[in-house]
Order: sequence, then structure tokens, then C-alpha cells
Amino acid sequence: MSTKKMVVWKYTLEEPKMVIHLHPNAEVLCSQVQNEKCVIWVMSNANDGRTVPRTFARYPTGVALPDSVRAYVGTCQLAGGSSVLHVFEELG
Repeated sequence: MSTKKMVVWKYTLEEPKMVIHLHPNAEVLCSQVQNEKCVIWVMSNANDGRTVPRTFARYPTGVALPDSVRAYVGTCQLAGGSSVLHVFEELG
């Protein structure tokens, strides 16, 4: 009987809105800054080839959020805190 191990993956949010193909059981852990880039960390079973598209978007403070916003992931403070971006998962 084999047990699938959980693995943590990192994705860099290069664009204001990105579709990332994740395992169906993937759990988004958080979003933070690493090397002056906004990244998210996701935990899922080791890659078995199954994926679903999930959309993530970054919004600056004070901007009206679209109705498609589903869940808050985290906040990234870039450029010494002068650029603050809030990361959300959106409905596809």
C-alpha cells in the first residue's frame, strides 16, 4: 500500500493576474515576498499529472475588488513597503 506524500510548491506571481495549474487537492498556504517578488506557496500530493486551473490576482491597497475574488491569500510589500499588493484567489 503506497501513501502519497504532501509536497510544498512555490509559484512566482509575475503578472497582476495568473492562471496556475494545480493538483485538484492543492491547498494554498500563503503569499509573501521572496527576493522582491510576490510568491505563493501551495501544498499538494506529489504530482500525479492531474491539474485544474486556478486564478490568482494581485491588487494594490485602495482598489475596488472584482466580484470574482474568492479568497484572500496574503499581502506582499515590495520596494521597502512603498508598493503593497494583496493576493487573492479568484473564481475561474
